[in-house]
Amino acid sequence: SDHPSPPHSEREFAMLRISLLRGVNKHRLNSAYKSGRHPILLSHSVRAMSQDDAKGEFPQQQEVVSRKELFRTPFLQLVEIEYTRPPFDRLRKWQMAERPRAKPREPGSADAVCVFCIVKKKGEGSKLVVVKQFRPPLGKFTVELPAGLIDEGESFQEAALRELKEETGYSGRIVGSSGVQYLSPGLTNECVRTVTVEVDGDIVQNADTFVQSASDATFIKCDLLPLKGLTKALQGLEADGYGVKAMLYSFAQGLEMQEALASDQ
Repeated sequence: SDHPSPPHSEREFAMLRISLLRGVNKHRLNSAYKSGRHPILLSHSVRAMSQDDAKGEFPQQQEVVSRKELFRTPFLQLVEIEYTRPPFDRLRKWQMAERPRAKPREPGSADAVCVFCIVKKKGEGSKLVVVKQFRPPLGKFTVELPAGLIDEGESFQEAALRELKEETGYSGRIVGSSGVQYLSPGLTNECVRTVTVEVDGDIVQNADTFVQSASDATFIKCDLLPLKGLTKALQGLEADGYGVKAMLYSFAQGLEMQEALASDQ
């Protein structure tokens, strides 16, 4: 017929999109859109970068065609992705890990939040709050930022203040935040936002350092590291056998760069 039935599978729909780029099957692809029966190709927030998204930087479009769950636990799932890569008649496969979600992640949202907590006290230099805990995948203790998953219906700002209070006992005010950051994009789509919180160490509610929630106090220990000389402090902890979260070294290097640039002026 002049208007064949629309496609039903993710793969079939994606292949029609590919063929559209070659100028064929336009009627059938339009039929799929008009019927509303085409599948959502990228569940759980894994979205293709189209040529429009890339603002013309990439001359040929690349996109995920299909996703197949290989294995799932309550906390982790392994997914096999089929995606296009030039030339478009070739499909490739990629395995990735992700957090199981009840529904797709909203655009601009993140799985978790990490907190850069700066404590200021009169007569003392500013200090960064870090947490120490055992991480089974590494088989050792780590030095990290206060962090945690964002609860359903919770903003990342609310999550940051909640996690900071639970893990460290501190209360503070938010002075900055980042966009969405992908932690290891070749392995997982997990992403976080970082929030900077300033804490007045002289007020009563912050006078008793590290009054944690009962559930965190047993497994998480807190410490204060000086901002000046932070890289050296982290290197010392690494030498003592701690694993250092990447964000901490990145932050320390940023402070060093800021200091170097200021001295050049």
